[in-house]
Amino acid sequence: MKKRLLPFLLLLLTSTMLRAQTNSAPPLQFDRLPSELGLSQNLVSTIIQDRKGFMWFGTKDGLNRFDGYRFTVYRHNPFDSTSLSDSYITALLEDRAGRIWVGTLRGGLNLFDRATERFSHSMPDSANPNSLSHSRITAIAEDQSREGGTTIWIGTWGGGVNRLVLPAGAKTLAGAIYTRFMHDPNDPNSLGNNIISVFTVAKDTVWVVTNFAGHYQIIPTADRRNFAVRPVTWGSDLPIPEWQKRLETNVQTYPFGQGKNGKIWIGRENGFNCWDAIAGEYTFYALAAKNFMGLNYSFLEDRTGILWAGHSQGLRRYDLTAGTVADLRHDPNNPHSIAESGINTIYEDNGGILWFGSNGNGLFKYDPKVAPFSRSHRGAAKLSLWRGTSIRALCEMRDPAPPVVWLSAAAGPLLHLNRTTGEIAAAKFYSPDTFRLEVVFSMLQDKKGALWIGNTLGLHRLEWREGNLKAISYL
Repeated sequence: MKKRLLPFLLLLLTSTMLRAQTNSAPPLQFDRLPSELGLSQNLVSTIIQDRKGFMWFGTKDGLNRFDGYRFTVYRHNPFDSTSLSDSYITALLEDRAGRIWVGTLRGGLNLFDRATERFSHSMPDSANPNSLSHSRITAIAEDQSREGGTTIWIGTWGGGVNRLVLPAGAKTLAGAIYTRFMHDPNDPNSLGNNIISVFTVAKDTVWVVTNFAGHYQIIPTADRRNFAVRPVTWGSDLPIPEWQKRLETNVQTYPFGQGKNGKIWIGRENGFNCWDAIAGEYTFYALAAKNFMGLNYSFLEDRTGILWAGHSQGLRRYDLTAGTVADLRHDPNNPHSIAESGINTIYEDNGGILWFGSNGNGLFKYDPKVAPFSRSHRGAAKLSLWRGTSIRALCEMRDPAPPVVWLSAAAGPLLHLNRTTGEIAAAKFYSPDTFRLEVVFSMLQDKKGALWIGNTLGLHRLEWREGNLKAISYL
């Protein structure tokens, strides 16, 4: 009997155990952008960045466009037919033509016209089989084929999958033509009607994840005039581990996510699987029992190869190269910890910043390029010299080593933070009696490594001699 995972694909099974991260590095610092800053609602369901650099966030109450400083909110207006058809946003996509597609919970599909700031809508029509099949949209993906016009694949909850073809240059949905792929009780190969996600990995293959009805591929027929629906068979006829057999018997447990270079990530309660369609490899990454944290809602493989998985209790960070996993949970004593309500969606922008949409605590972002920095608190033994939380001036110095950050708070001495160890201390000089640095307003390092400081007493220059700090004043 020929052993196979998918038709015509060879199967290579490997298994890897991820160990808990045990280093003492500072916790990752997440910055929260709550509704108080203009976000229309704290449940964030979907995120994209457009070609102009704007961030778009779909929430339970409105579509938000963020320019880095403020939010512009689009909502349904019952007195404006060109507004959003529904304020509950469930899916977003920018196509290759730069158009923004918006899926909603009850209002079907929307297409945004940037020039007019108006939306066109598409809703089901029971008298038209070529219309949208259902008003509840769960996923939107663009076909990778560039053969005439724009082809969009739309997942719905209750109406299966729709293939939409829009003429080239169209700015509204008036000319859209739909093809429906729905459940047929007389066809065992037909897909389920409740769709969780839809995405394209190769030019001619659309992957569909359903709710309790399996996983499917939609592929063109040989003459390329029609499409065929093919259930994904995970190789139940193979002498393979029990975890793989369970993929066919409990599909609700295994959400999918699209990775880099043709990879597909498959979440599980005790780890996750990776199907590499290019290499023909199937790898299971196991988690120790103590690392179980609920089911994964979303996956993102960032540009550095780190895999992020959002779930009901927080976030996981998988370093597949090092073989480690870090469980990131909400810490009520740390204002820069991740959301306590769970993570719905994860997105990486063009600058490498990661955005996390939570299930009720707003929007979070994390910049991997920024080194972790622990906020001080009054009474903390290690940072007791820092009296107050108001910072008047700071300057990062990379020479001499180790790299330090100089800080001047509203009260107290001039401080320096060792970026390597995280230790903070007051500056020490040769002649402390002749040198005072109070109420520092500005600091700057020159090309020779000296630190220039301006305060209420004048201008001062700090230099290092034989490893010791010496102060010279210019009044």
